[in-house]
Amino acid sequence: MRHFWFLFAFLALSLVPFAAAKEDVYVVVKPVDSVIPAGGEAIFSVILTNNQTVNDVFEIRAKELSLYPFSDFAADLRTSEHTIPVKRYSSEMVYVYVRTLSSAKEGKTYELPIEVVSTLDKKLRIAETLFLRILPANQLIEITAQFPEEVKPGKKTPFAVTFINKGNVVVANAEVYITSPVFSDTRILTFKPEVDVEETFVLEVDEYIEPGTYPFSIRVYQDNEIKGVYAAEIKVTAHEKLDEQKDVEESFLMKTVTLTYTNTGNSPIEKTVVYEVTGLERFFSRTEPKAQYNDGMYTWEFTVGRGKSYELQIVANYRTPLIIFLILLVAGWVFWYWWNKRLHVKKKMFHIRHDAEEGMSDMKVMIHLKNKTGKILHEVKIIDLVPSYVLLSKEYSTLKPDHIQQGSSGGLRLIWDIGTLAEKEERIVSYKIKTKTTPALQVTLPGCSAQYIGGKGDLIIERGNSVKFSL
Repeated sequence: MRHFWFLFAFLALSLVPFAAAKEDVYVVVKPVDSVIPAGGEAIFSVILTNNQTVNDVFEIRAKELSLYPFSDFAADLRTSEHTIPVKRYSSEMVYVYVRTLSSAKEGKTYELPIEVVSTLDKKLRIAETLFLRILPANQLIEITAQFPEEVKPGKKTPFAVTFINKGNVVVANAEVYITSPVFSDTRILTFKPEVDVEETFVLEVDEYIEPGTYPFSIRVYQDNEIKGVYAAEIKVTAHEKLDEQKDVEESFLMKTVTLTYTNTGNSPIEKTVVYEVTGLERFFSRTEPKAQYNDGMYTWEFTVGRGKSYELQIVANYRTPLIIFLILLVAGWVFWYWWNKRLHVKKKMFHIRHDAEEGMSDMKVMIHLKNKTGKILHEVKIIDLVPSYVLLSKEYSTLKPDHIQQGSSGGLRLIWDIGTLAEKEERIVSYKIKTKTTPALQVTLPGCSAQYIGGKGDLIIERGNSVKFSL
């Protein structure tokens, strides 16, 4: 009794992975050519769908004790891919080939159990069954085909098929099936004994079919019994077809050019695009994705996958630079207006004469005052400093200073009480100084200033410039 419960528990645990596999991995088996003569090779397509949350890698193998010498019909089993990687939430297709023994019974349908096994999780196993039928050894209809070595997608390729009735009876209204993963056709024909029947078929493979080698078979049936079979392979070549579309969108001071490249072929295409830009346009344009610029040309190099599109965009934007220019222009005008709308005070110095005997030079200093504030100013004063290394003359050609004060550094401070200064009114004051004449002597006078009482009763001072003169 204890052995019984142990065996029951073992069988129950062993069934758990199969239940999990059926929920996460799906297997669909489709016969490509499952009716074959003894010693021939049956072909099946197997689609694996991985609904797991992780990528997985699978193997397809015959179940233990299902092949020769334990089988009376199956010699071996192979797949087009030894291992089949399937990304999560995606599907992949693989071909399974079953070679039969020449001793297999004719006219019999056989079942071959197989397993789909995860190489990453050995507990993940899915059982399926392949059904195949063995034809009689002496085929009634012999089939030969003048098949092209290579087929270009999207192009019609005619080929001739010859049927020969090897028997002594008429095979009337026979159904001819041409099947392949990339092409199919069917016809109703009648075959007389020892009479060659040649038919022309047109092979047209869709443009999106991937390049590669695909199985191909021709079968003849009468009353659901097979009378002839022919097997071959189709080699589909690469077909490059890249559609280009150009869209131009223009608005005020903006231009957007969009180039779209769509791969309608069956394989990836490498593309180089060169776009010419003018010298001025280059400085106001941008590209997406970023292009390489050389000698007035934008250049991109990229690859367009099968069934994919790639987009290039060139945007010429004159609007933003114009806006920035206008902002700077307005800001400059505002600054100029603010700078100009004030009390201007400017100081100049002129050389009058030179007395060689005394070794002295007479200089005239002039101060120009102009009211650009746009209002009347009150209690206006002009203040200037005469340094100690020059002599102040007692002669004044315009207004005499109202106050002459001794400066802390030994010089003199000259003050003119202007009083009220009307809008746009100007005043000019001047005085004379003497300085010693020395070769390469540079006379420098400090800057003057003007002050007045503002509208809020605060004292506002405007600084004037200093002056230099070389003797």
